[in-house]
Amino acid sequence: MRTPSLLRPGQLLLIVALAAGLHACLAAPPAQRVSSPAGVVRADTRLRAAEVAALLSELKPAVLGALPHSVSRSTEVWVQPEPRLYTFPGGLHADAEGLWAGRQGRIHLRADADDLKRTLAHELVHASLDESWEDLPGSLEEGLCDLISTRLCPESAPRLRAGRLSGAAFACGGLDLSLTVTVPASAHPLGFEASYTASIQLSNGQPRTTDPMEVFETHAGLSSSSLGPWRKREFYGLSFLLVSRIAERVGLEGLHGLCSGDLAAQAGDLRRAALLELAALDCERETWRRAAARELGPAELREIARMYPDFILDTLARTLARCLSGGGNPDDVRAILSIPESGAELALMDLPELRAPLHGRLLSLLSGEGGLVALEAAPEEGEDRQPQ
Repeated sequence: MRTPSLLRPGQLLLIVALAAGLHACLAAPPAQRVSSPAGVVRADTRLRAAEVAALLSELKPAVLGALPHSVSRSTEVWVQPEPRLYTFPGGLHADAEGLWAGRQGRIHLRADADDLKRTLAHELVHASLDESWEDLPGSLEEGLCDLISTRLCPESAPRLRAGRLSGAAFACGGLDLSLTVTVPASAHPLGFEASYTASIQLSNGQPRTTDPMEVFETHAGLSSSSLGPWRKREFYGLSFLLVSRIAERVGLEGLHGLCSGDLAAQAGDLRRAALLELAALDCERETWRRAAARELGPAELREIARMYPDFILDTLARTLARCLSGGGNPDDVRAILSIPESGAELALMDLPELRAPLHGRLLSLLSGEGGLVALEAAPEEGEDRQPQ
């Protein structure tokens, strides 16, 4: 944002007054300070500041090496209970795990971020983009930051990929899953092997889908964005899908070439068409939905099961209850969750975090009042599960 070059006296006084008021409301820096060759880190404890300073020293040169057309800027990192520039309660950063404040040259991180290292890598990409990336349209800068963070933090990449790609699928109608339960003869009350299949569609429960073309216009990562959390996740997901597919085909240099120099001056429709062609996508929601699903492998499917356990456990428990209502050991059952578009499969009974709650739900269904009647009324096919 720029201020006008010519200001009337009254306007100048108003701007000075507003600036003074905002300065008085600036968030105080965390108490402890640790310096490193890569920059200064502030946190509530010296130990925490030192831990993040070590991450900063590791990640900053790695980001500069992974990002073409990057620039090394003086960087300070604040680790806060909630990333914020000002003392106002709540506000636009309430759901953010991190943010890059370019004017201050500062990265703000949430202390209990899902993955602090990956979040720092993401924000360092923002901090390291040179001016030739400024014409990257819409939300694509977020997809670029996510992609590089997955490359630098491979141990947590499946979780981020699962969140972003499922978000892209939700934006375009939902993610289709299939659950196949096989009961061996030894566990079946009638003594024969049986197989049961249920369809699940995970969706965000929103009344409208998103036009994926909006990703070229909407700046979901700006702090001034009025998008709600679900809508931001959708645009982050669409951006990650688009950028990762382009990078897979022509690399980050190819992406940069479309968004800088003479190509950046092209009309928006022409540049959008070029980006879509490189990503092998078109304007149709279903194309994007299927593309997102096809990118999900077994590691991402495992993370999706962990993200939305209630919806998967509900379907699994009801299916098992039908199979075992006359007796049998659920531990002998094979339950496979799969994504039809990608072929990814996951053996649910191999997930320790699902076994205990599954047994509890199954026991409740089999022993509850009117249990069998309730089971018969439960849907088997086309179940629609909406994560909250």
